[in-house]
Amino acid sequence: MIAMNHDDNGKAMQNKHKNKVIVLGTGNAALSAAMSALDHGASVTILEKAPKPEFGGNTRLTTAALRVSFTDPNQIREILDQSYTDNEWSSIEIEPYPNDKFIYEVIHKTGHGRPNPELVEWFTNQSLDIIHWLKDRGVRFELAEYLSQFDLTKQHGSQKRTYRGGVVIQAVKGGAGMVQPELAYAKSKGAEVHYEMPAEDLITNDKGHVVGVVARDQSGTLCKFHGTVVIGSGGFEASSARRSQFLGSRWCDLRQRCVKFNTGEMIFAAVNAGAAMVGHYAGAHITPIDPDSPFTGGLNTCERTNRLAFSWGITVNKQGHRFIDEGSHWNNQIYVDVGRALLDQPDQIGYQVFDARGATYREPLYAEQKQFFQGNDLKTLAEQAGIAPDAFMKTIEAFNKAAKHNTHMYDPTQLDSQSTKGLDLPKTNWALPIKEKPFSIYPVVPGVTFTFGGLASNTHCQILASNMHPIPGLFGCGEATGDYFYYAYPTGSGLIKGAVTGREAGKQAASYAKQV
Repeated sequence: MIAMNHDDNGKAMQNKHKNKVIVLGTGNAALSAAMSALDHGASVTILEKAPKPEFGGNTRLTTAALRVSFTDPNQIREILDQSYTDNEWSSIEIEPYPNDKFIYEVIHKTGHGRPNPELVEWFTNQSLDIIHWLKDRGVRFELAEYLSQFDLTKQHGSQKRTYRGGVVIQAVKGGAGMVQPELAYAKSKGAEVHYEMPAEDLITNDKGHVVGVVARDQSGTLCKFHGTVVIGSGGFEASSARRSQFLGSRWCDLRQRCVKFNTGEMIFAAVNAGAAMVGHYAGAHITPIDPDSPFTGGLNTCERTNRLAFSWGITVNKQGHRFIDEGSHWNNQIYVDVGRALLDQPDQIGYQVFDARGATYREPLYAEQKQFFQGNDLKTLAEQAGIAPDAFMKTIEAFNKAAKHNTHMYDPTQLDSQSTKGLDLPKTNWALPIKEKPFSIYPVVPGVTFTFGGLASNTHCQILASNMHPIPGLFGCGEATGDYFYYAYPTGSGLIKGAVTGREAGKQAASYAKQV
């Protein structure tokens, strides 16, 4: 704790700084909080750890794909920036995604039944409404083409763009297309922004109420900012020390798909002030990525490093053995499971194996990878890649035998039920034999994006103490709050959670700030 973290003149200090809200961070969640607080009449100061050119938190690194529940595809059509004629719209197939399915996939499909049902139902129910709210504040939306099956099918004779599973839209220009208009809106409403001003501790009064933060400026000087506080500064994923402490030693030396600034100081400052820790502290978002990815993420690396075409082949470890059902579900539903499974493999590396048919379904980003092996002899390729060749060939032989009854081409528009027969570790869908030359092998390693554990909060985004009652003056949003995701999460739900919790945190912080 920092020595200047306590104010003894409680009421006088609060009155002096009435109606002031301090928002920590400039990602989607924090900026949603800032916009909402401003809309509700508060004076807002934003403190950002990063230099101005690197603002935006993890949001800035993403494609900004968003999972939205809806019952009618026209609900999607009306929020898109682009206008479609009826004829154009008829060439797009969008499967409805009811909210009960969204809830199921957060809690049960990916979360093993552990996420807080009240919190999950609350934020998912607002997923479509929050898109309209963001649109009203300058964020533009388009169809998330890279998450449709359009690119995968058009080269095989189909021109119908197909969307399944709720991930239909993304922000125009990706993550930057979210945070740039959000920040512009906040500044147009009078928000004051301080860059390279990391918050380090909370200021409390003699009652334990939060009345501000202590931050450190570029000269190293500690500065006090008084007001109601919203913690929106992300998780602790960029701290190898904290990953080791909470997630275990396997997570220590990983490549980071996150911004380097998310090291968790204010989560633990809140814990020191009495906040409860909840959620899956031993879990994080992780995905298979290019092994040449940097260990510290940057603005040009995050989504470009993803290697998610595992559905169209098999994945093995250095010993030549498969270790995951590559076709258990859509790749955007299970890629976190694949990333986590890589942690347990020798040297934390895997190898995606494709034949000529599977290779045609790889994302264009694979063309950027420098480490890959291609040729007509699988055993030679395995030797070149560093895979145990004899065990690898036994794996290929067993897989091909178990998949020989599957004769249809890959169909990326549906879970095709072309599964293996007789393997202890099955491949549930898209199990075609690896037999068409040329073959290719792409090494992949795990990359960490954000952590799941965080601060306890309620549906008003008040941060809760160990007795599960709110700490006055302290609110939280986004990755800083826990109990929403465990083990994995459905693609596109993190940004929705961030915007919904940010909007509510800003609203409630503004209301509180008026009353103190």
